[in-house]
Amino acid sequence: MSALESLGFAKHVPYPAPVHQHLSPNDNRLHGTAKAKWRNRGVDFKDDVESSLLLLSYLDVDLAAHGVTWFKRNILDLTAKSALELVRGRSGKRAQVDYDRLYAYHIFAGLEVTGNPEETGA
Repeated sequence: MSALESLGFAKHVPYPAPVHQHLSPNDNRLHGTAKAKWRNRGVDFKDDVESSLLLLSYLDVDLAAHGVTWFKRNILDLTAKSALELVRGRSGKRAQVDYDRLYAYHIFAGLEVTGNPEETGA
């Protein structure tokens, strides 16, 4: 039994390890928003500890402000369509890059791959 199932989440489906390596649905947007603030701050990367702590502080702020919304959207209310939007963006402009990346990952991981990415539905 998973930790979430023990808390009463009946619909919990654990992701296999390759999914966690390819996607991180739980923190979708969190790292992007925090890193943007961090980079725009003009971080001095000469001090790894200080720059890492600054990033962690931005992660904390964004998680406190948006974590519940993102967790609900990215995990609890996730559908096949919304998952594709999260990965590719609503406009779908990143679709080919995502197909290529997933196809390459399948090859790397030794997963069965036949045809090109468009044919596999990767």
